[in-house]
This record gives sequence, C-alpha cells and structure tokens, in this order.
Amino acid sequence: MKSLPQPALLEVDPLPVGTVSAQCRFLEVEGLHVVFVKGVEMFCYHPSDKLAKRTVWVQVCENGFALHRQVAESTGIALRTLQYWIARYREEGTIGLVDKPKSGAPPKVTDQLQKRMVRLRSEGATVREIAAKCRLSIGAVHKVLAQHSEQAAGCQMELTAEQELSIEECEVVEVATEKDEPQLAPQPCEGGSSRSRSDEVEAQEAKDRCYDRALARLGFLKDASALFAPGEQVAWAGVMMAAVVLSKSSFLGLVEKIYGGIGPAFYGLRTMMVTYLMMALLRIRRIEDVRRSDPRKLGRVLGLDRVAEVKTLRRKWHRFCKMGRAMELMEAVGRSRPRAA
Repeated sequence: MKSLPQPALLEVDPLPVGTVSAQCRFLEVEGLHVVFVKGVEMFCYHPSDKLAKRTVWVQVCENGFALHRQVAESTGIALRTLQYWIARYREEGTIGLVDKPKSGAPPKVTDQLQKRMVRLRSEGATVREIAAKCRLSIGAVHKVLAQHSEQAAGCQMELTAEQELSIEECEVVEVATEKDEPQLAPQPCEGGSSRSRSDEVEAQEAKDRCYDRALARLGFLKDASALFAPGEQVAWAGVMMAAVVLSKSSFLGLVEKIYGGIGPAFYGLRTMMVTYLMMALLRIRRIEDVRRSDPRKLGRVLGLDRVAEVKTLRRKWHRFCKMGRAMELMEAVGRSRPRAA
C-alpha cells in the first residue's frame, strides 16, 4: 500500500516585498520611498532627504508600527543609529533630528574644491588621481563624489530646446563603418605623415567620453559604445582578438536576452560583461586587483577612456548574482554552441 504524500506543515508563504512588520510595508515608487501602514500610504520621502528619512522611521517606531530591529533589517539603517535618532527625538522633538554643526577646525573640502573634484571625475580621472591632485584622502573624495551623485539623482533637470538638441547631437557617438564613412582628403600632420581628419575625430572621441557620461547621467544612454583610437605599443593589445571572436558569437545576445537591461548607465550590461571576460583572460583574479594597474590601460582594450572603478565592478557583479540567472545563461550558451558548429 502506497503511502500518501504528507503536506509540508512547516512551509510558510513568503512575505510580500518590502514587508517591515505585520502592519508596515516599505516600497520604492518612482525614486521615492513610500511607507504603508495597514495598507494605507502614510509616509513618503526622497532617499537624499536625511531629515525626512529620520522623521519617518522614528515615527514608525514611536507609534508601534514596527520594532527597532525590524526597521533596521528592512531599511539597512544601523540599529544603534536608529536608536540614537529616537533618543534625540524624545529629548528635543523633530529639531533633535537635524544635524548639529560640528566643532573643531573648518572643513578642508571647500565648495571650490568640490567643484574641481567633480570636474576631474567627469574628465575620467580616478579617485586616487583626484585625491593626489586635491591633497585629500581617498575616503574624503569618495564621500564628496557620492554626495554629488545623490544630488544629481534627486534634482529633476528641465532641458530647454537648445539643450535637447545638443544632447541629440551628442548621442550619436558610434564609429562609422567603411561603407558609411565619408572619404576625406588626408592632411599632413606635424610629424610629416598623412592622417585623415576622420581618424583624428575618432581618436578624440575615444579619449574624451565626457559627453557619453553626461548622457548616461541624464538617462539618455544605456551603454557606452566601444571606440578604439589608433595607437602604437598598446598594452594588452593581444587580448583584443578575443573581443573580435566575442563579437561574432551569440554570447552577448544571450546575456542581453536573459538579464535584460540594467537601466541608464555608462558602464552598461554589455560593457560590464566584456570587462569581466577581459579580466579573466588577463588573469585578474579579483576585482580589487584592477586598481593596481593603470585604469586607462585596461579601458583602452575595452574601447573606453578608462575601466570602471572597483566599487562599480563589485556593485554590478553583486547585482548580477542576485538575479540568479547564471545557470540559465550557461545552459543557453551550451545549447547555442552545437547550433553554431
């Protein structure tokens, strides 16, 4: 006599996304953080608004909608930090949640120095180079650049007709093919050799990607195009042959099909996947080892002005891992190989 399957008594239905407690939920809607209490939208704030963020979660805890531990685990706020906010709120009210001016010497990072750091970053300088030029620590540079990124994401930029036209003109940055490339008369260079103006334009676009970075920041670019400038004695040039083979395979198409897009970015899905493959071919075993070499050297092999920062490589790698589609990608690649053969 066959035994009937026993129901799994310990299985529990998964909680809804963003659940903080039995009464409170936390969701991100169109860039805003919305807190629902008993199914009703109760609070709403922007992630860059520190005072509003503190006030909301202090109110959630003080009104008994969630425990301190539940709020800390669901929002990523440190438990001691949350308890510190609550203590200040009980002593001084909402005024206690405002950051108090710090005592001591005036800050070294002035507004003019911050603008210089942002400008150097937009020109493709690394964090180490910016820290050396501004005579600051790497942590201070990271903090200023992170604050600038939050402010840029928080403000909604309204473009005039002239600005929209200039963006549309800058959006076309791909290298023209031999069929579409206009034939220009060669002009003599300083060294005496002849070089076409199109080569000079392509070389300038390949080295200066500030327009592409601005387009990605505004949300008009999903991935930077690979642009290669003519050069001699280029380091790691042999690995570029793998890029040619990769462009003819179906791997990148399968990656885009399975993973989809990752939103507007200069270092998009294709660029990141090619970067990880190049790192494997160059035997760069850890993401942290990228900082030991010149970022422009590896960037030139990728067709970029510089390779992504370590924190960017690590953050997007974790993002791909959380999607849990690696096995699906491997199976798709395995099925495509016999077909290609």
